[in-house]
Amino acid sequence: MSKENAKVLNDHELGVVPLTGRRSLWSIVAVLMCWIINPTPAIVGGSVANGMTLTNALLAIFVGALVLGLYAYPIGIAGSREGISTAMLSRFTFGDKGANIVSLAMGIANVIFYGVVVGVFVVSMEGVFGAEPGSFAVWGGILFAMIMGTSSFFGYKGVALLSSISILPMLGLFIYSAILGINKGGGWSAIVSQPIPAEQIPFVTGITMTIGIFAVGATLVSDVTRYSKPGKIAGLAVILSFCVGFFVFVSLGAIAVKGTGAGDLIKVIISAGGPFFMWIGFLLLFVSSWTSGDNNVYSAGLAFSKMFKLPKYIFTIITVATGAIIAASGVYNNLFAYLGILAMLIPPIGSILSIDYFFVKRNVKDRAKSIKPYNMIAIISWATAVVVDLLTANQLFGDYVFGKSIGISGINSLVIGGVLYFVLTLIYPEKVGMVKPLEVSQ
Repeated sequence: MSKENAKVLNDHELGVVPLTGRRSLWSIVAVLMCWIINPTPAIVGGSVANGMTLTNALLAIFVGALVLGLYAYPIGIAGSREGISTAMLSRFTFGDKGANIVSLAMGIANVIFYGVVVGVFVVSMEGVFGAEPGSFAVWGGILFAMIMGTSSFFGYKGVALLSSISILPMLGLFIYSAILGINKGGGWSAIVSQPIPAEQIPFVTGITMTIGIFAVGATLVSDVTRYSKPGKIAGLAVILSFCVGFFVFVSLGAIAVKGTGAGDLIKVIISAGGPFFMWIGFLLLFVSSWTSGDNNVYSAGLAFSKMFKLPKYIFTIITVATGAIIAASGVYNNLFAYLGILAMLIPPIGSILSIDYFFVKRNVKDRAKSIKPYNMIAIISWATAVVVDLLTANQLFGDYVFGKSIGISGINSLVIGGVLYFVLTLIYPEKVGMVKPLEVSQ
């Protein structure tokens, strides 16, 4: 490979992003927001709204967005301070080799979610053009998976360029669809006062679905914030993107669907009638899927690059090819089950990482000196949190283990993982590398 090509493809995947390569608040927010904006949250927002009153749906979405924002905030700041991705950051917490387990989990989650994003796009595209269900699945999944992965091939630069161009037009169209839904539903008061649906979704399930939409993205937020300029930019970008942007976008989907009875935002726009809105719906669907999917490819490449110590572009190609197969296979038909697994599996990774970075090792000057091959306390805390969440609040096997939810899936695993890790490090400090002669600041 020529030096020129190597420079273009260099994304600092195994090192620190230099200060000369750091970006503005707008660049960071644009990338995070475009990661969030895709048909999947729109569909989930609509599903939550169709399963409860609009007031409860918006409250469930708000709680989920708040949890994601508070969860992602410390991870984003840590990534900005260190200038490294979540996969590289996890070395401090899980150990150099233990972090490979985390990288594998996050990499696989992103590959599957990329296939889900593309698959949802293809299914929605069938609806846009009135095609027979499943008729676009194979060729559409393969073709559009290849297209949507192109920008991530050039790392953060490619993702940021596409995101900066597309975010404002997409936001405008989503706002328009919500207004359309309110008008078709007879006004705000009318859709708010709609009765409870016959097929109800429990409030805690609505929160779990909301958390599951972006549990992976929130954990991997430092993949983006490592490029933020020093200072408060990373934290502000996370708050704006998750607590505000994520809540607003998923809520727009809920409002639009509640007012029209349509399945998702795309169908709401198409329901306006005419070929113009059909093509607007298609373009919206395509761009939002692309700007979200390329982030999944980007983060999967970073995770596998850390794991195998090879350039990211190699795994970008592998991720796109695998995502194409997944999209063509129809895995998106099990979207809600997949979100439930993510809500259970991913949040404790971030909470353990945050506790370790800001509390357990907050005084360590050179964190690299505290890295061990494996931090079994972190790994055990993660595994325990997942098992407890499964037993108390997850419906992976069709129903709650104890007949009802004890707590909320996603929040349970997040809290249990972080608290258990903190307690165990107090009892066994030597197990996390916190023994002399570590260099500690005074």
